[in-house]
Amino acid sequence: MKKFSPVITLSILLFIPSIIFANTLQKTIQTLHETYEKINDIEADFSQSIAFEGFDTTVDSNGKVYFKRGQRGLRSKMRWDYSAPTRQQIFVDGDAVLHYTPENKQVLQSVLEKQTGLPIDLFFSIEKIETFFDLSQEKENRLILKPQKKGSQVAQMVVTLAPLSKLGGLFIKGIILHEENGNQSKFQFTNFRINKLLSDQIFSFKIPEGVEIIDLR
Repeated sequence: MKKFSPVITLSILLFIPSIIFANTLQKTIQTLHETYEKINDIEADFSQSIAFEGFDTTVDSNGKVYFKRGQRGLRSKMRWDYSAPTRQQIFVDGDAVLHYTPENKQVLQSVLEKQTGLPIDLFFSIEKIETFFDLSQEKENRLILKPQKKGSQVAQMVVTLAPLSKLGGLFIKGIILHEENGNQSKFQFTNFRINKLLSDQIFSFKIPEGVEIIDLR
């Protein structure tokens, strides 16, 4: 009967979990892809908590988010409606971003690559998630995403997944977004409403008269 040396045995024991973990990550990503393919649009409630570097207090807010996946050459669209503590609206159409704050009577025009504080890239890129992010799996339902693009203002995103009972599979329940400047935004999504045939009008925004327009593009 052959005897394995302790060194070889230890090496095998250390190697096996990494293989299992890699398989788990691959399976999780595949399940995420399969779920995403079943989704045409989403409406959900969200809460957000922002911790700014150097400050002890957080800024908490909530509202509704709408997402419509681009198909047949059409661009993906997104809308964030903040209801508290102040009313704000953010409209994303492809790369174009409009941020409207009624209280300030101000609209910021920007582009997607300059938008920080929102995990828009993630929703827009789920089908190509391995192309845009380096992935690792912290737990069975938690992924670590690090942008591959140099110069990104986002250091990493920690994504929590949960079963999506209406469609089966997994989808995004929570996101912790870590910015390079040390700021951290936590998002929680609840009350998913899937494939309700959201109208394109939901994602269109007409700039009100008398509003200051600031171009950050």
